[in-house]
Amino acid sequence: MQGELEKWLEQRERKILEEHMAQVLEQVPPSCRDRLRDLLRQKAQLRRWEHGGSFVVFPFDDGWLPLDRAVVRLMESWCQEKGGVPMEKKVGDKVVALVQGDITEMDTEAIVNAANADLILGGGVAGAIRAKGGPEIQEECHRIGGTHVGGAVVTTGGRLKARYVIHAVGPRWGEGDEEEKLRQATLNSLRRATEKGLRSMAFPAISTGIFGFPKDLCAKIMLETVLRFLAEEDTSLERVVFCLWSQEDLNLFQKTLQSL
Repeated sequence: MQGELEKWLEQRERKILEEHMAQVLEQVPPSCRDRLRDLLRQKAQLRRWEHGGSFVVFPFDDGWLPLDRAVVRLMESWCQEKGGVPMEKKVGDKVVALVQGDITEMDTEAIVNAANADLILGGGVAGAIRAKGGPEIQEECHRIGGTHVGGAVVTTGGRLKARYVIHAVGPRWGEGDEEEKLRQATLNSLRRATEKGLRSMAFPAISTGIFGFPKDLCAKIMLETVLRFLAEEDTSLERVVFCLWSQEDLNLFQKTLQSL
């Protein structure tokens, strides 16, 4: 009973939050809506007035702002981006987008976990996926048993916002043939999403953490692979997002996307 009540309250608050955001999104240029929607869904929070009613706030480094003022500030910031560096790129009727944030909070239909070959969800992002998504994700990984470097497998998303987790095994820098292995990990993730008939998915910068893959090379390989796949393959995917943890990573992927 308690669990059902908590779930109902969570769903109700999410619906109210979405309604607040929808009102704001109607007021911004259409070309900015997808980017703004992704960012708001990751970071905006619902707050309650003391005497009833609700409002939405958004965090900045210097504090929280009400949603309407936050949107103005974000739009002004984007207008000032150096060199007009893009946050998304069209591929026919499909889109590749870049956002900064926590991939475990993405509500794309699938998120990609930069996995190890044994599919053990240890620390870092994988640990956060396990903690937020629940034990069923690791249990399904155990049933699968592992995969090769460059491979990708799909499990449930458990309690995550994403319905599925695609576990992609990237290479360790220095093990040999790293570029092709990263390309295959990216490509196989896209194939798994297509096999499920998914319309959206989110990637991290695979192998750039403890596996030591150079970030600039990762950005080039992964973005090229995704752009080519969307242009040439028959896929259900309509939107592929790269969710980068740091501003530095986001800037790097922006510059790489601009060059492609």
